[in-house]
Amino acid sequence: MQGLFLSFYVKIIMRCNMSLNIEKRLHGTQKNSIITELFTNTIHFPIANIILELLKSGFEDYIHELDMYVILFACFIQAYILGKWNFKGKNLKFLGNLIGPAVYTVIELSLEGLSFLSAYNHMAYWAFGLSIGFLQQCQPYTSKFTRNFLVILENMIRTYIVLVMYAIYEYTQPNAPDPALFLEDESHVYFVLVISLLGLVIGFAKITADKYLRILQDTAKTMKVFSEWFLGGDILSRALDDEQTLSLKRQERSVIFVDIRGFTSWSESRSPEEVVGMLNGFFELSEKCWTSENIIKIKYTGDEIMAVCKDKAVACSDVFLLADRLTAYLKPFELTMGIGVHSGAMVEGMIGGNRVKAYDVIGDTVNTAKRICDKSSDFKIYASENFLSDLDWDFERVSNLQIDAKGKSEKVSVSEIIEK
Repeated sequence: MQGLFLSFYVKIIMRCNMSLNIEKRLHGTQKNSIITELFTNTIHFPIANIILELLKSGFEDYIHELDMYVILFACFIQAYILGKWNFKGKNLKFLGNLIGPAVYTVIELSLEGLSFLSAYNHMAYWAFGLSIGFLQQCQPYTSKFTRNFLVILENMIRTYIVLVMYAIYEYTQPNAPDPALFLEDESHVYFVLVISLLGLVIGFAKITADKYLRILQDTAKTMKVFSEWFLGGDILSRALDDEQTLSLKRQERSVIFVDIRGFTSWSESRSPEEVVGMLNGFFELSEKCWTSENIIKIKYTGDEIMAVCKDKAVACSDVFLLADRLTAYLKPFELTMGIGVHSGAMVEGMIGGNRVKAYDVIGDTVNTAKRICDKSSDFKIYASENFLSDLDWDFERVSNLQIDAKGKSEKVSVSEIIEK
């Protein structure tokens, strides 16, 4: 029972660590999502409002007022919540863009009373939150053309924050001109045109950046699948953080070999398609038995499976499950198999020339595991004493044997084992 809990714990920890590292690289982290939301959207109006209030009240007076700190607090609250929603894939952008204005309004109403609502910049905060939130909310539900249009419009509206706050500042000054005459000033026309074009350019840049980001993420997902085929998920995850993971090194590992008995004679009377179909089913079923995070490498050679594992207890759990399921699979074909398990030191890493390399394992441990498998038949599991020693798992020895292994000067002690 202790071994069962240990195996389960190891599986959970390894699965979390491996998937988390790769997913972080593909999709970013929640922290990055919050920071992105803050700087690309949420903080724009608060910055413009702070500058407006600084100009109106003076630096010394304004920094001693609560207004600046309240709007920054509201801004950070919105970025935190909306960033978390974005990271989790929740489309709550309309509601999220109103968090900042709502928090700011509630706190300031308690401090200033209803006079707070009469300020144009405070009304503008709500107006921009509503408009940007509405456009963001609609984008996922529209066609590509409409979505691109909404993205451009969203960014143009966001750049208009500067224009609106400038107008509010100018027309709340003493002896301010009639707001209806705003565009009669050529400098104002220039300002409007530049701001509009800037928003247009930013919108197109956003569309282009998002397009290439999606292409990169899709490509990365495809490459992740291909890389895991050759390296395995655990090796790939660790190699992304440290290239030295792939360098040759000496490791203590457990090796499992599975070999179909009678395959050659069975395949002679069948079509290549039938043979390949049987083997693919055999390999696919075996993959469902492995704890993937415990697997260093899986290698298929003809009708043979080699699996290199990190943790003994997890490997033992897997091999019993493997034997049970593959036995049921092979019996209808009137085939049997042998399983050999051994533990020991080996060298693992990238092996090959400058142009062609593969992640592989070599050493006497691998050879011995293969020889043990060769001696097994009739669905039996033969495990060496090296593997069984200090193994924290419930198993039963059916028999003990001394086998001759090719290339070994001494006999190898093995036991046929079954699960209790």
